[in-house]
Amino acid sequence: MAATRNDSTNKIPPPIEFEGRTVKPDKHGFYRCPYACGDARFPARKWKTEAGFRKHMEACLQRPSLVKARAEADEERKAEALAACPLRIGQRIFYVQRIVVQGTHETRFGRSVKVRYEERLRFEAREAVVESLDWNGQSVVFNRQTNPYYVAKDMDQARKWADEFQRGHEEHLRISAECR
Repeated sequence: MAATRNDSTNKIPPPIEFEGRTVKPDKHGFYRCPYACGDARFPARKWKTEAGFRKHMEACLQRPSLVKARAEADEERKAEALAACPLRIGQRIFYVQRIVVQGTHETRFGRSVKVRYEERLRFEAREAVVESLDWNGQSVVFNRQTNPYYVAKDMDQARKWADEFQRGHEEHLRISAECR
């Protein structure tokens, strides 16, 4: 005779309603996040209890209400930063540009090989006309590349900053080489 299971052990938990979405447990009674919030390299997380799953859903970073709130907050930060930015389109500016002369990796025989510990940089004073002001998610950038932090009041100050940055970088490389 086949062994029969007790109905209480074979009971599948009820579906859960959360933010307009119904989450049904799988055939083993586990709840899985409907927003695919885990890392794709690992198996998806699962919860056996309704309380544990609800706790996750309140903290899930991919749930629609939290994603929408983050997007609105980012739009507010963007508007505030663009309004507070002293740069305007058409304005002539002087700035320091950071140029990577030699990177840490080089391509050899079709693959990337690490050849040095730090990038070798060069800093140059430049002049430009602001053609666009954009938001990169953290700060305002002009002409899609440069942070206003590097903008100087005149070309002399930009040259002075470029020399200071270059000396600082060379000193950093020297100290790093001594430490190795």
